[in-house]
Amino acid sequence: MILSARFRRNAARLVRDRSGVAMIEFAMALPLLAGVTVYGIEAANMAYAAQIVSDIAVQTADSVARVRTSISEKDVTDILYGVKSMGTRLQFAQNGRIIISGLEPVLDSSNAVINHKINWQRCSGALHQNSSYGTAGQEVGATGMGPDGKRIRLAANSYAIVVEVRYDYQPIISSNLFGPRTLTALSAMMVRERESNSLGTTGTASACSTYSA
Repeated sequence: MILSARFRRNAARLVRDRSGVAMIEFAMALPLLAGVTVYGIEAANMAYAAQIVSDIAVQTADSVARVRTSISEKDVTDILYGVKSMGTRLQFAQNGRIIISGLEPVLDSSNAVINHKINWQRCSGALHQNSSYGTAGQEVGATGMGPDGKRIRLAANSYAIVVEVRYDYQPIISSNLFGPRTLTALSAMMVRERESNSLGTTGTASACSTYSA
């Protein structure tokens, strides 16, 4: 009888005891919390990488477009060297590609634009990726250069710099979280303060046949 009463008291006390509940709940939630944290870190890093890729495209196009008077191979190569440093943390030079196209209009005898031509094209980065919109010397159509709905179309006697950037995303945790991803960006700027968009021969050309960091 005494044993039964003691057992009942201990059992009642055990039922009322909540001291380990928080620990158990935390242990049960830990895998989910860890998973969400890991995904969040990788997603944030991917967003950061996408912003850098976009910045590289814009900075490249702007820098090449605003070179005054005339532009040479050295100018383009120096700009490419500089903008690649923006992606040092991402190892962009080893896993990315910058493609610069000098776009010009093709005119008829009445000075109307009837086509667009890629006058020259220069590249940098070790990623094996060619332009999605044409190669040097190619006429790309009267509607301009670029993806459908976002084509860069020129007026007579104007020039544009079109920049494509590709980057094979390098995960900081695991590629299994989001799978292999190639981040892309496209930017275009009108050439200003120079009458010709042809490249001078001074300096070393950043040929698109070369794939290196």
